[in-house]
This record gives sequence, C-alpha cells and structure tokens, in this order.
Amino acid sequence: MDKPLKDILKEVMKERNIRVPKLSELTGIPKDRIYAWYRDDTNPKSEDSEILLKWISGEISNNKSYIESRFEKKNSDRPNIKVRGGFTNLSNITVYQDDPDKYEVVGELPQGLFPRCDYAERAKGDSMYPLIMNQALLVGKRCSIGGLVWGEKYIIKTREGLDTTKFVHPGADKNKILLIAHNKNVPPQEIDKKDIIFACRVNWIINPT
Repeated sequence: MDKPLKDILKEVMKERNIRVPKLSELTGIPKDRIYAWYRDDTNPKSEDSEILLKWISGEISNNKSYIESRFEKKNSDRPNIKVRGGFTNLSNITVYQDDPDKYEVVGELPQGLFPRCDYAERAKGDSMYPLIMNQALLVGKRCSIGGLVWGEKYIIKTREGLDTTKFVHPGADKNKILLIAHNKNVPPQEIDKKDIIFACRVNWIINPT
C-alpha cells in the first residue's frame, strides 16, 4: 500500500535532518500550513504537494529556497542583453566608419534586470544632456519603424550614416520623422522613414556617476 505523502515527507525530513522552519524556508510554504498537516490528519493542498514532491525528488535543493531556485531558472532561460562596444552619437549627426569592431559585443547585462529589453549601447555627446550624459548606457527594445511611439526616446541609425539618440516626433508628412534633442541649442532634424535601418526604443538610461 502506498504511503501518504506526509509520511514520506517525515521520513525524508528525518534523513536530511530538516525541521519544519527550514522546510518552510526552502519551499516557501508557510510554517503554519506545514504544521497543520504535519501534526494532524489533514493533507497538503495540491499546490503544496507539488512543491513538496519537488523537494523530495531533489529538484529543490537544501541550499537555495524555492523562490531563489525559481528566479534563477526563470532568468537562466532568457538570453542576456549584449552590450555593444560602439557608440550611439548624441550629437546631431555622425558618419559610420569602416570599423568591423564598432559594434563588437564587449559585455552582457542580465536580462532579468531589464525586462522587455534586448539591446544595449553606450552613448557619447551632449545633445540629450542632462537626461542622457556622455558615456551613459542605453538599454532598450528594438522595434520596427511602424512600432515607433511619438515623443519617446530612440536610438536611430540610417543608411546615410546617421547614428543618434533623440526624441521621435511626426515629420512634415507620413514618410518622415522629426528627431528632437533634449538640448534646445541643437536644432530638430527631419529624416525619411525609408532610410532608417535600425530603431531601438530606450527604456533605461544608466548615467555615469
């Protein structure tokens, strides 16, 4: 005859020298719930049973809590964000150089800290100062031209060599967009949508201290 789960659990707890407070810490199940069926004839709830079976089978270790284990697994499934070695220029316009290492990956950011982001790049210049400072790290989400949200900050790159971060607004007609800097001394710049080869909405700005 199969043993009840709580009897199996008591045996495993004894083998591993684990008491109820520690089991609560490892599994995330409140101590009062564990005591309720550990001491009485009540059975664990189905969601508790599932977690306890994972602990018994070794899926939940004695070194990390269930919450820590879930967080690590969730974030291990996500690719880290690659940090590009090139720079998006905050000034009005810059020309690409034939440098194959310009956008070489030089580091990574943990995806879990920057939800819904997939691109990171350092910036130089002062046209967005003080919102974005020279050498700031910009983290965002790549998007299509059709996905632009007016008034938001974007890293924009074009076939003609424009490589900039500005606020994006509607242009004179539906085929154009207007790039506006935070620095009022830098004039707005209108570009054709068809010339854009890369767009990334900036969701996070990490300014140097």
